[in-house]
Amino acid sequence: MNEIIVSICCQTYNHVGFIEETVESFLMQKTDFRFEILIRDDASTDGTTKIVQKYAFKFPELIKLLTYEENQFKKGVKPFPDNVKRAQGKYIAICEGDDHWTDPLKLQKQVDFLEENEEYVLICSNYLNTETNTEVKEVAGKFLDVTPFNILYSNPIGTLTVLLRTKYISSLKLKDYSMGDYPLWLHYATKGKIVKASDYTAVYRVLEESASARTNIKKRKKFESDVLIITKEFLAEFKLSKTEKREILRERYRNLFKILIETKDVSFFYYQYKLFLTIKFFNILDYKILLFGIKKIVF
Repeated sequence: MNEIIVSICCQTYNHVGFIEETVESFLMQKTDFRFEILIRDDASTDGTTKIVQKYAFKFPELIKLLTYEENQFKKGVKPFPDNVKRAQGKYIAICEGDDHWTDPLKLQKQVDFLEENEEYVLICSNYLNTETNTEVKEVAGKFLDVTPFNILYSNPIGTLTVLLRTKYISSLKLKDYSMGDYPLWLHYATKGKIVKASDYTAVYRVLEESASARTNIKKRKKFESDVLIITKEFLAEFKLSKTEKREILRERYRNLFKILIETKDVSFFYYQYKLFLTIKFFNILDYKILLFGIKKIVF
């Protein structure tokens, strides 16, 4: 019981309205093993720091707090890699300070699965997205493998639901992308199998500062551009058919096209040309998107 099995990595910055619910969702976890809560506060200015300090003082054996007087993200320090260096657990769970868990057995069920299935390196689950505000019902006990194609095509993995094996994380070198989770999942997919449980275990909040925030065009453009770059980099890591590769690249280009057309960005034509060179031919939908882009951007 002295061994730490799970390290919960929580990165927070100016989450004063959410952080209490987040930490409480960690504290409510019912497990037959020991876990630690690693909270990293990046010099919050809205009162978040005082709240996490209060929790760290109240639960000193459980919560390990890392705070900064100056914001490290502005200096180029990525929050998660900086925080995960402190992890002592066999497994790592991730949850940002504006999200929270809803299932008190989340960690127990996920650890049980990975302990019983050594070939799996990561397990995730379903979650509620506050942007869509969809009502969901838990359907527990079902598991579906997440293939490299699934991740490259649509990335069905929610960061706040993940539990992964710690031993593989140090070999990943994160570049200056607008997201860290997508390349992390692809990295783990090169190490073993990934599974998704049908349970709904968490709530994800879509905020303006989120990397993929739909209301911020600049961030959306950077996000989709990075996803395309990462996708191309990892395609060679997996044994995929030509048809699968084409489907993946088309989907990624199209997601970027939507934003470029919306903002009347002429680089849309450059990426259309890149798509043609990559895929070698267009289908009907490609031509429709091209014509729509010409109409929207030129006229």
